[in-house]
Amino acid sequence: MNTCKSIRSRFNIQALAQRPLFTLFVLTALAIALFYPRTYAPDSVFAQGAYYDVVVEGHLGTYQIKEDSITLTLKNCRILYENQSFSCTELRVYIAEERMDTVSPLRAGCLLRVAGSLSSFQPARNPGNFDWHAYYLARHISYSVSAKKVTVLSSPALSLQELLIQARRALAERLKLLAASLKSPFTGVDTFSPVLRALLLGDKADLDDKTEARYETGGILHILSVSGLHVSLLGGALTTLAKRLRLPLWLQKASASAFVLLYWQFCGASLSSGRATVMFLCLSAAPLLGRSYDSLSALSLAGLLLLWDSPGLLFQASFQLSFGSILGILLV
Repeated sequence: MNTCKSIRSRFNIQALAQRPLFTLFVLTALAIALFYPRTYAPDSVFAQGAYYDVVVEGHLGTYQIKEDSITLTLKNCRILYENQSFSCTELRVYIAEERMDTVSPLRAGCLLRVAGSLSSFQPARNPGNFDWHAYYLARHISYSVSAKKVTVLSSPALSLQELLIQARRALAERLKLLAASLKSPFTGVDTFSPVLRALLLGDKADLDDKTEARYETGGILHILSVSGLHVSLLGGALTTLAKRLRLPLWLQKASASAFVLLYWQFCGASLSSGRATVMFLCLSAAPLLGRSYDSLSALSLAGLLLLWDSPGLLFQASFQLSFGSILGILLV
């Protein structure tokens, strides 16, 4: 009964008038839910279920090097197929273990030419199946390419994104060494460092299916994602340190905000960490602008920014759980 009264009090007309961002977020989500096309539209050029030998040129975005494969994303791509050229915002490239030695050193931002087999992502065939097509479409990734040959056409100067990727790899290797003494005495397999890397870096590349299934069964799989806990701890710690150093207020907030933004990119720019980052930026900006911080408005701004970039995120479980859980905490 008290819970219902609390929710009703937050949804009265006066409260909504004081929170225009929340009203706009609700209306935007409702409009997307009603009018955004969710039915699978077959590709007119590259049909789903078929493979096409293509040549793709594009700029390297992010990449992940594992022991048995390399996965990378290409942005602003040009697909060459049967003497025709097609543009593509972003696609995913997979390099198998046997071809890893033929790949030149990669650097974020370099121009690549990839020859390989292109395919479209699989939509859900039956109710309840995972919809890979919708998942990648919401992240602006149109196709997957299994690479046969990768050529670096040009390599730019060292960028901030490349520095973050290299720092992430170096820290992951350091965590591996630290966890080497914690191998299972029965199997001799290191099961601790993949969990540690997922907790701190959001890197689940080496997390095996059995370990992930245990966390899922225990209902604590969410702790392996970088989210508000990480952002609030790191941002709060840096703000406290800046206060101890007696830095000006604007410098305290600016340094903490810059660090949180870098950490968001460092951990792969996931949806949950993006939501937490926007909320932390609002928290930092409020005293500088002479305003009070409102969690509901900050959450709404984060949702609007994400949905503006990709309306399809509204139908993804990651968006619904990330925003739904915080919304429940704020309203109840």
